[in-house]
Amino acid sequence: MKTINKPLEVLILIVLVAPFIYAAFVWNQIPATIVSHYDIQGQPNDTQPKEMFLLIMGGVQLFLYVLLRFVPGAGVFPNEQTGNFHRLRLAATLFLSGLTAWMIYSGIHADQTHNTSVILVLVMGLLAAIGNYMTTIRPNFFVGIRTPWTLFNETVWRKTHQMAGRLWVGGSILGAILLLMVPTDWQLALLLTVVGVLVVVPIVYSYLVYRQEKQRLA
Repeated sequence: MKTINKPLEVLILIVLVAPFIYAAFVWNQIPATIVSHYDIQGQPNDTQPKEMFLLIMGGVQLFLYVLLRFVPGAGVFPNEQTGNFHRLRLAATLFLSGLTAWMIYSGIHADQTHNTSVILVLVMGLLAAIGNYMTTIRPNFFVGIRTPWTLFNETVWRKTHQMAGRLWVGGSILGAILLLMVPTDWQLALLLTVVGVLVVVPIVYSYLVYRQEKQRLA
């Protein structure tokens, strides 16, 4: 893996701890329980004690940091990844920190009206960031479109991820705009549709590219 960029690493750690510093400053304003789950209509249907909520989110953040910081370097393919991988780590940390901070803020202000919309747009933002990274990712068993046709053919891998990267960026931006426009009752179906397209299309495309490469080399 590419040598760690120390300033970027420090920034990732700052983003990681930021929501918990925010929680410490507003601790007495945070209600005893925080909404932790929503139903299909976007209405809150489960809560957790604020201490448990922050403990779980902190654990998820720490797990993700360790996973993305150390595991890829021990992958089956030893290729160094580009600096975009570390920027992707920053995007993932921004997503979880933003989610944590927003739920704390919503709990304090007791305003759940647009809560799910913000969360879903954050999801779309993360998918767009992943798409931006896909165009430069090199073959590995850890992240990417890992099909039998991409993992063992670098040409198929490259073409698939170039297409998938553009699809994920464009599809996620369009999905975020639509999520802000459609009624709350339609948001989950829209999200699942967008994610389904982003997952299925690259898989099918990788097989088609594989067939083309196989015919070309025959």
